[in-house]
Amino acid sequence: TLSATHLNNFLDVPNGGPQKFFLHNFLQFPSAMSPSASFGSAMHSTLEYMHSYVVKHGSLPALAKSQSFVASSLQRKGLAPNEYDKYHTQAINALNALYAQRSHEFTPKQLPEQDFRRQGVRIDNALLIGKIDVLTVTKHSATVTDYKTGTSSTTWNAQGQTNYAKQKLHRYKQQLYFYKLLVDGSRTWGEQGIRATKGELVFVEPNQQGSLDSLSLDITDEQELTRLRKIIASVWRCIINLDFPDISAFSEDAKGITEFEDWLIANK
Repeated sequence: TLSATHLNNFLDVPNGGPQKFFLHNFLQFPSAMSPSASFGSAMHSTLEYMHSYVVKHGSLPALAKSQSFVASSLQRKGLAPNEYDKYHTQAINALNALYAQRSHEFTPKQLPEQDFRRQGVRIDNALLIGKIDVLTVTKHSATVTDYKTGTSSTTWNAQGQTNYAKQKLHRYKQQLYFYKLLVDGSRTWGEQGIRATKGELVFVEPNQQGSLDSLSLDITDEQELTRLRKIIASVWRCIINLDFPDISAFSEDAKGITEFEDWLIANK
């Protein structure tokens, strides 16, 4: 199976690319979760709890309940006391901002943590899997929403941004299109003719002005979809053939990632 995370690891030229995938996803060598990743995991669990509560009860749980939930989630991560205090404060600030600024966006029609493992989505011979944080389905279309912790982005325009920001934007866009492939190819929604037409990133930590940013994307560009399908098929063939290419010729930046993708499409 291939998830968006697996694909990203294989293409992540600045951090090892195919070798990173081989160690972490293929051989599954264990590694400790970083404190920031633990924080992200706790926030995602709390957001799932909030959405599930809305589906069941029609409204958000009291803020204090969500604050208690995230505190318990963080406590289970085994963080050092100073790290726990740091990320607990960040979590409380994030929840305060979510309740103040975005509580009206939580509705009973939103489907949290939709798992596509058993939906039979295939591109070429690759069996795609993944979980979408929130799926909002109407009669003929769907919106995929992904929650992000960390520094927010306010534009898809990579011009003038740092190399790291360019890498993030490239990865974010690819992830939303990957989720479109999941929805469109699924038994539950795709076979009913429902297509994902919009992707949304919601940054759950307030910016320096105290506001929560979000980014929307029309995910119907056929050129983007065709390119992603070709990348997935090429990466899948590499994995199946135990072919983990040398990436030393590619620069360790966003440009190098794109050039590696082009090389995979042309050669694999």
